[in-house]
Amino acid sequence: MSRKLFFAFLMVLTIYSTSIPVWAGTADDDYNLANSYFTQKDYPRAFNAYQAAIPYDSFPYRAYLGMGNCEYLMDEKKKAIEYLQKSDDLNKDVKIETFIQKIKASIPPSKSGSFTKAETCLKNKKYQEAIPLLKEVEQYEPTNYKAFYDLGYCYYVQGDRPEAALNFAYYESKTKDSTVTNLVAKMERQLSVDDQDWLNDQLQLGPPFSPPFRSSGFGIRFEPTFQLTSLKDFNNFAAEMQNRGGAEAQSDSSYAVTVGAPPGGLGIDLNPYLQVSEDLEVGLTFGTLFLGQFSATFSDLNSATDPDGNSSISYQVIETGISVRVEPIKLYKNKIKFFMEADPSYYITGLTTANSEITNSSSNYNAYDFPMVTGNFSSSGFGSRFKIGVDWKPIPNSMVSGFLGYQLAQIQGFTGSGNAAGGYSGIPPGPNTPMMSGQLETLSGKYGTSIIFVPNGVNVSGASPLTLDLSGFIIGADFTILL
Repeated sequence: MSRKLFFAFLMVLTIYSTSIPVWAGTADDDYNLANSYFTQKDYPRAFNAYQAAIPYDSFPYRAYLGMGNCEYLMDEKKKAIEYLQKSDDLNKDVKIETFIQKIKASIPPSKSGSFTKAETCLKNKKYQEAIPLLKEVEQYEPTNYKAFYDLGYCYYVQGDRPEAALNFAYYESKTKDSTVTNLVAKMERQLSVDDQDWLNDQLQLGPPFSPPFRSSGFGIRFEPTFQLTSLKDFNNFAAEMQNRGGAEAQSDSSYAVTVGAPPGGLGIDLNPYLQVSEDLEVGLTFGTLFLGQFSATFSDLNSATDPDGNSSISYQVIETGISVRVEPIKLYKNKIKFFMEADPSYYITGLTTANSEITNSSSNYNAYDFPMVTGNFSSSGFGSRFKIGVDWKPIPNSMVSGFLGYQLAQIQGFTGSGNAAGGYSGIPPGPNTPMMSGQLETLSGKYGTSIIFVPNGVNVSGASPLTLDLSGFIIGADFTILL
């Protein structure tokens, strides 16, 4: 076995040998999978599996150790040192430190001139050229603290205050240089909360440092909600059927009616947005509402001319619009924000009706007040939602929110076509009922308000357009990724 492979396997044995159980859940599966790939010498897959364990392991030195071993065996020595050093920073191990020194010793001598080249660049004020040279020195000579000071100065001149503050702070922590202490304190106070948290995390982990997250101002929200809906006309229709069923049951105990409209449904929205200012966000909304369906059945066991029947109306709701969110109150270093939001939207809706009676050849084809049509109808209109809630930003590139709100939306004028019979079409039911165009309307009668199908060209006295009333309270959450 080659010396290179021997040292890598020695590090893998470290992963297996420890007795402290620091991983749980999927981390255990990722480690087992990674070790399996490693023993098969499939180092790219092993690297990915070790990396996948990091979010699930609160003390992921094993993951960094495995990643370093993989990089070393893929002849990526600089990256190997980076990950092995992170592992050693989390869990000091003489074997890992020895391994790191052996890798550094194998680096070609040409690398040793990086600091000299960087100093020359600084003298000539070529700060951009000096930065990669100094980062290379930091990686291979982490005790050369002057390189951290120089790198901090390069970033400072270029206006990158977070990176400058980090390198100055690390230099000061190692050298205790009092001339830099006040500068570091002043620079840290000028950083954002996110950058301060990043700086503290990087100082704890040690070099090589990872760059801070920089939001472009764009974000994407995924928003599941539960929405209560009025559905006034449909609830009135349900009440009308129940009233009629109760009257029929007084003279015929075998007469039974079951009817109901959904109280609400699950909404799913996608909201890409732009942070216009510190307190204002403007975006677009795309969503749908799953309402289920209105359903009704009746039966009369004692009547041959009034057979069993059923009817249903399914809802399809799609909305698109804009969103405007303001965040007037901020707490806990801006990690918690109270917001108000308005979402004016355009709703595209559809209704699908189904009625078993239109295929019934009984002469008593209008035995119940179901809409005598099976078909598809659509309409559209404007509405809006209003929300108040709280944003919580646990890490720089994501947010979680909870909110309460209210939706105002009433869609009228459902037109379409379907197989129609009975009532206002003047056509008896049967297997060959014709396709007809028309609209769904509401009509008040003896037992209440019913929903009817009115063919084009027919006027029904007292009828009014059917309204799909989506108004109601909303409770929901946002899961946001910042880009």
